[in-house]
Amino acid sequence: SWSMESLIFFRVMQGALGAPAMGIGIVLLYEAFPARQRGLAMGLVLLIGSLGPTIGPTLGGYLVQEISWRAIFFLALPSGIATARGVVRALGAFVGRAVRYLAGDAGVQQFLHIGVGPPGKRNVHHVAQEKVPDARVVYVSDDPVVLADSHTLRRGSPEVPTGYVHGSLLHLAAVLEPAAATLDLHSPLA
Repeated sequence: SWSMESLIFFRVMQGALGAPAMGIGIVLLYEAFPARQRGLAMGLVLLIGSLGPTIGPTLGGYLVQEISWRAIFFLALPSGIATARGVVRALGAFVGRAVRYLAGDAGVQQFLHIGVGPPGKRNVHHVAQEKVPDARVVYVSDDPVVLADSHTLRRGSPEVPTGYVHGSLLHLAAVLEPAAATLDLHSPLA
């Protein structure tokens, strides 16, 4: 950061973006450890998490006074990057589990994916069509670059069309009309 105002701004952003780290961390531990080891793992995470508010301000004050306020940024940067990567992985895994459950156990056969991110290896239509081969998916994004990538990388089979709509959740009515070309809006939809 280049000024005290920008430092304050970035600290607020760090706090706002770091807030889900504890919950996501617990979810990641739940998936990573067998049932017999989860209690110890979660106890250690909570112990470390409870020490943060005690040690953080003291260490931060020392760094600001003795070294520089920029040192706080550089010390926090690796953990911020690691947290962001963990959040992206956890959210992708959650979407996969949710789609697998909805297509399998809940019997949903069509999906409307609003807010499409950059294409990945396993997209909603891949996961859904593993459970329901004729599952229909419509991707929605208001970013023309992401939408162009979606056209190239998210090909559905000719028998099972995959739709693409330029739009956003803010204008849902404008999204549903073109989505209806691929989806049956009178049937269950996830």
